[in-house]
Amino acid sequence: MKSCGLQDGIFDKIILQFLYNREKSQLPCKFLLTLILCSATMVVLGRLGDRPRGMIAAEQFKAMKPTAFFLNAARGDVVNEPALIAALKNSEIAGAGLDVLVEEPFPADHPFMTMPNVVLTPHMAAQSQETVSKLVTMAAEGTLAVLRGEKWPYVANPEVYDHPRWKQ
Repeated sequence: MKSCGLQDGIFDKIILQFLYNREKSQLPCKFLLTLILCSATMVVLGRLGDRPRGMIAAEQFKAMKPTAFFLNAARGDVVNEPALIAALKNSEIAGAGLDVLVEEPFPADHPFMTMPNVVLTPHMAAQSQETVSKLVTMAAEGTLAVLRGEKWPYVANPEVYDHPRWKQ
């Protein structure tokens, strides 16, 4: 990123909300494009939520350096797969590392399977013996806490505690 005068570049999900609402602001779109133009690697991380499907598409891949790599460990549908396949085949980018795909499990004849510039890994970081053991323990603790009428600190949607039942 030194060629752009930046040490590091981050594109936050808050700014991302403006991507498909360009009539309100061009700044976030221009910033993302500048960030892509200056980056050696684009890494997409995130949780399942209200993000736009296919938000990383041909426009973003064409803006990347031909030596750049694209890494996706967010969700498969964040990227437009046909656009990524085209970018890889046309050497618009150097390669991709994919932890997730749109269709999982993906078919054996998926184009990524035969592309030498693609590394595929299973999206299962949470499947180690230690993690599964901790998950089971936490689930049991959470169930017991709720049965005792206690609020469990690891609940995914804490707004459930706003329900009148919890205010008794």
